Amino acid sequence: MAIFRTLRRLRPAGRNNGDATSKLIRELWRISDDLDAYQVQSYKEHARDCRKVKDDPAVPCSNVAQIVNLCDSVNDRLLLPLDDAYKELWLQYAPDPLKPQIQDKSVQQAIEYAIQLCYFVSLRQLRRGPQRLQDVLLHRLYSCTSVGPDLVLKDDFHEKNLTRRAGIKIRYTSDLTNHLQLSGKQLFVFRHGTVLKAYAEDGTRSNVYPPGFLSETQATIDLLFPVSEGRMARRRARLSEKHFADLEVGPLMTQDGEPERNLSRYIFWGHRLAAIDDLYQSSRPSRLKQWYFDRRDKTSFTTFWFALWAFVIAVVFGLISSVTAIMQTWKAFHP
Repeated sequence: MAIFRTLRRLRPAGRNNGDATSKLIRELWRISDDLDAYQVQSYKEHARDCRKVKDDPAVPCSNVAQIVNLCDSVNDRLLLPLDDAYKELWLQYAPDPLKPQIQDKSVQQAIEYAIQLCYFVSLRQLRRGPQRLQDVLLHRLYSCTSVGPDLVLKDDFHEKNLTRRAGIKIRYTSDLTNHLQLSGKQLFVFRHGTVLKAYAEDGTRSNVYPPGFLSETQATIDLLFPVSEGRMARRRARLSEKHFADLEVGPLMTQDGEPERNLSRYIFWGHRLAAIDDLYQSSRPSRLKQWYFDRRDKTSFTTFWFALWAFVIAVVFGLISSVTAIMQTWKAFHP
């Protein structure tokens, strides 16, 4: 499809330049900051993974201008009932109302594509009706979020310990509804921090989300990937570059520059953070690497390493005794 041929023109290194993805970054996602190549790549992959729109005359998306035009058209109709939004988009893209070349399914896919591309929220099987498009989007967000319990997370709750001690694997996602979702020992983390910061400063974009949603989402990313300590900041930079994740976020929820750890303050992501903490606190080392890093239970840690060293010493002395006996036997038969 022409839309993907447009998005392929990305240089592998350097600051964002005048290619298709960089134009989308400036014109659609309204990010004015210069981004590194791995950050640009994260937005390119998001655009590629979004629901496809048929590249036909009805809904043209063969270049950046047409993509932005489609997203603007959908944005202008967020407060309309879906029936009216469908009708107006149909009229906009039908070349001749007397000979329509666009079907409801094409309009549905166009709306879903624009919402996912612009607002990072996946809508599936959108249906016409009296409800407003923005209400559908908000319902999708509220359905996967809830306030947390009255619990304060410990200082050791961050990505480094979650992966090293509990064996949790981080998977990066472009869908806000999957943020902080656990699937077994896989944890999904939203990977577009700069866009959260840009939207929080843009009234027309921030008004689409629930009040406080963008800043709280940024706070959860900073909670998992803190930058208050030099080593942790360098680790976040390495992970961002390795996994093409944009983990740069804006101001935190607290005034002292430290991440908020009281889950009752997280009205959207508190429940998921509590589930992650439950998994972390209940996990026990099962691999040698986890035994090395997990020192929360001092007694178990000491017992394990004492037993391991005792085993190693026993094996070493056993080998020495065996070698000595072999040498003595050999010497007895070969004086």
